[in-house]
Amino acid sequence: MTLQAKIVRAEARNPDVYESFLVTGGDSDGRFEWLEATVPFGQGPVYHIHHQADELFRVLDGELKVKLNGDYYDLKAGDVIFVPQGVPHTYTNVHPEQPVRMVGIYTPSGLQEFLSVWEKATANGMPDEATIAELGARFGQEACGPPLAVELGLFEGTK
Repeated sequence: MTLQAKIVRAEARNPDVYESFLVTGGDSDGRFEWLEATVPFGQGPVYHIHHQADELFRVLDGELKVKLNGDYYDLKAGDVIFVPQGVPHTYTNVHPEQPVRMVGIYTPSGLQEFLSVWEKATANGMPDEATIAELGARFGQEACGPPLAVELGLFEGTK
């Protein structure tokens, strides 16, 4: 496949969307995805492992609390985190008054497809354990704990 160059203009991004994939796996022949995320207070994924993908994030605005391999870190604007495959991780925004903005790379691609399938599977609430396990196996991921906001007692809901 011959890849095509792609320019994403600043005005094309939507700051009100939790995650925007600016370069997709389709754009990169599956090599990576480039995403931008706005993380409201208390939002973030369950504690999880990617068995076949690496992630790299940079915080642009706000402060992100991260749980990485059982340890906790506070990342501020300008901080970068690399999460290699096999390392359990999650994050949340603990500041109600300040959303977190961050950009990230997921390689190889697959996160966008997973999130699309996950959104459909959770449209009517959390799916059963068999469905969660099937999706984990299909996308090379494993849930291994609750969202960080739940662990910290910020609220009892999940993303």
